[in-house]
Amino acid sequence: MKPSAILRSLLSLLLLLSQSCTYSQESDPNEPLLLESITRLVQSNHLAPIPIDDSLSQQIFHAFLQAIDPEKIFFEEAEIAKLRTFEFDLDDQLQAGTTAFFDQAFHTYQKVLDRAHGYCQKWMDRIPNGSVEEYWEADPARRNFATGQANLRECWRLLVKKKYIESLYAIQSDETALSPEQQQQLAKERTRSHFEDQFTALLNQTRAQLFDQYLNSYVKLNDYQSEYLSPEAKARWDANFNREFVGVGLSLSTTHSYPIISEVIIDGPAWKTRAIKPGDRLLAIAAKDNLWIDLAGMPLQEVLDLLGGKPGSQVKLRIKKIGQAIREVVVIRDKIQLDLSVAAVIADGQDSPKLGYIRLPRFYAGEEGCSAHILQQLQALKAAEVDGIIFDVRDNQGGSAREAVAIMGYFLQGGVVMRSTYRDLESHQLDDEDKEAQYQGKLLILVNSKSSSASELFSGTLQDYGRALVVGSQTFGKGTIQRFFDLSDENQQILPGSIKLTMGTFYTAAGHTTQYKGIQPDIILPDPNHDVLTGERAVAHALQVPDLEISESPFPLPVIPSLDNLQALSQARRQANPYFQEIEKLAEQKRAQQHQTRIPLHFDKFKIWKQRSSSSTLTSARSPTGLQVQMLSVITTSENKKKYWSDRIGKDPYVMEASRIMRDYLTVF
Repeated sequence: MKPSAILRSLLSLLLLLSQSCTYSQESDPNEPLLLESITRLVQSNHLAPIPIDDSLSQQIFHAFLQAIDPEKIFFEEAEIAKLRTFEFDLDDQLQAGTTAFFDQAFHTYQKVLDRAHGYCQKWMDRIPNGSVEEYWEADPARRNFATGQANLRECWRLLVKKKYIESLYAIQSDETALSPEQQQQLAKERTRSHFEDQFTALLNQTRAQLFDQYLNSYVKLNDYQSEYLSPEAKARWDANFNREFVGVGLSLSTTHSYPIISEVIIDGPAWKTRAIKPGDRLLAIAAKDNLWIDLAGMPLQEVLDLLGGKPGSQVKLRIKKIGQAIREVVVIRDKIQLDLSVAAVIADGQDSPKLGYIRLPRFYAGEEGCSAHILQQLQALKAAEVDGIIFDVRDNQGGSAREAVAIMGYFLQGGVVMRSTYRDLESHQLDDEDKEAQYQGKLLILVNSKSSSASELFSGTLQDYGRALVVGSQTFGKGTIQRFFDLSDENQQILPGSIKLTMGTFYTAAGHTTQYKGIQPDIILPDPNHDVLTGERAVAHALQVPDLEISESPFPLPVIPSLDNLQALSQARRQANPYFQEIEKLAEQKRAQQHQTRIPLHFDKFKIWKQRSSSSTLTSARSPTGLQVQMLSVITTSENKKKYWSDRIGKDPYVMEASRIMRDYLTVF
């Protein structure tokens, strides 16, 4: 600790002694034990733990403030200055298991939330004039904390005005039957409801919830993938990993007003009502005591939390149909088994090659993992005498590396399939133990910016061997290995929660890391985010590691022959495709808007700004591409699901272009 920090610590201690003991009574005796346990585990097991020093202390200080006040709308600069007395002490508090800074921050945070709530209520009673020209800076990095109460009140005036204008804009779009006065009144009601819901959630945060954020302010500094999970958060993680959760079976997308239903999961509870369709708007939910909760402007995760519940419990949904009719639908929650791998035979016209298509949503494990399913599907496709296979891992966020290794072996005749390093810096490798390739024909792997982890290992290794043509967009960039640790004190007493730590890094067969940079496809297809940072490249504290130096044969490996010609043919088709033209236009708009962070708060100018930004959404509905799709009754036996996937594959322009690339690959070269 620096000498100046000793004086700050003494002043901080005197300040704490002068305050009431309210928060010491609220504290959990597990907090110091959790700090000690997590610090010990990170330092002992993380691949590259950050040294515990004043630099780390400063980073934790700023990370926690950003976590609890990301928009800089609660604290004044003078309050931040008081908290800065701890800025270089947090390294010592981590090691000692003391919570002096958190106690002070928690106490101050409760006060500033109450104050902000008062300011917000005041301005909601008299909504600011929407005809006055002023702006809100949406990027908090370009704003400072308020310099006093007058400055903070003004901040909340602009925030309330912004929400009112956003609500009025949405209502004018959705509630065209209302008079202007009724629209304005409804906008005021929604503005009030939005902020009251927001403050209800904030003011009801428990000390334990905020302490979880404090713990992660340290853990996630070590790298983006490491984190502390409370028992509840761990249960959610497990449900996602195992592809099973309880809910109603809806996928939602956010808009400027109400969420839109983007997908109704086949055979799920919502689908069984036959009353809910993709494109419908979800207006309200009545989950408890039959009280309707309006969803306008609600964060997506909060909506999803309301839809979740116990199997057999009832939830009411108020749905606005595409034709503007409003219906109330009762849905009985149940376990949702998310999609397993699906397979089909596809063809683009009579004279085109017959292709196999496999979609793998995740490298799932279990009593019968995805490797067993893929093997059955490969055997069925070979029996169908397909000329090549498209293997779709778009949106596949990884899963079991063991399953991925097994599936890679189906396309290889021995050789290295995965390399890894850990803290000892020694390189380890996994080989394809089965020297027989279950499929030796042409292979195309379809990826996108959400293809992550095991899907990157899969596509990267087969790309290394020249075994697969990789098509799509740059992948997510997750090339690290994590493990969960249970928490306990020095006496081995179990503590609540778990910690997920990055233990190592994996590499493709040729020693290429996928971490941060992802996989670069052989042929690029349009992506609305291709000029925007995505994946681990877009987050702070993502690890960057170099490739391994591999000298042994057979690396470097063969490349795809005539790749330049394949790329040129695909590019010509994309430039003539209206759907891909719109994707390119959307990408250009996103690139142009990256640095436009000032939102006009004059209503007429806001409408112009919103219409420009709202045009940055894909408006083309996917129509049939002409692909002939025959679903296989392997793994997917439900007729409903087969019909759903047949329609979805047949309307997918990326699958269509992949099939034409494969046609060129097979017939021209």
